[in-house]
Amino acid sequence: MKKILLTVLGFVMAPMVAFAQPDFSGSWEPDTDRSEPALSELYRYGHGGSPQPVPQTDLRVEQDGNTVSVFEGAIASAFYYNNRTRVTTRYAVPAVYIADGQERTVTVGNTGLTEQDMTASWEDNKLVIEIEKPWGGMPGNVMVNTREEWMLSPDGDTLYITIQHNWPAENVAYTLVYNRQ
Repeated sequence: MKKILLTVLGFVMAPMVAFAQPDFSGSWEPDTDRSEPALSELYRYGHGGSPQPVPQTDLRVEQDGNTVSVFEGAIASAFYYNNRTRVTTRYAVPAVYIADGQERTVTVGNTGLTEQDMTASWEDNKLVIEIEKPWGGMPGNVMVNTREEWMLSPDGDTLYITIQHNWPAENVAYTLVYNRQ
């Protein structure tokens, strides 16, 4: 009887163990040496034609079950003072993802005009975020699709975020790598 009970319990518990969600909670520092930069033609045109990568900032992630809140360091808070660059890290309002597979429409940006449709879900050991938003951020523009896949290394100390942008003129894919602080 015990053998049968343990076998049944094993079959019930195995899927729960096999598909345990990774915990992304913590502070993450960019690893620019291992990140694959997004050298988009469109991004180049906006930055003087030079092949600059998309900037990476530090992240702070809070996770409670299926709710993942991402606070991104404000790289834009760098300013010049007496011919020296002074950088301060401020965390903006978090992006909150509820990984239940439901599509949500959220308002983004400072104007309150831009809405984007967002779906977050778990696929095996990855958090998958799919976003559809207007190109350039204004309502009525052509739509842009983005897919992010978040995955941890086996030891949990490295975060890989693979991003695929499907823009009107091109598709761009790149991977950002972060180390747990």
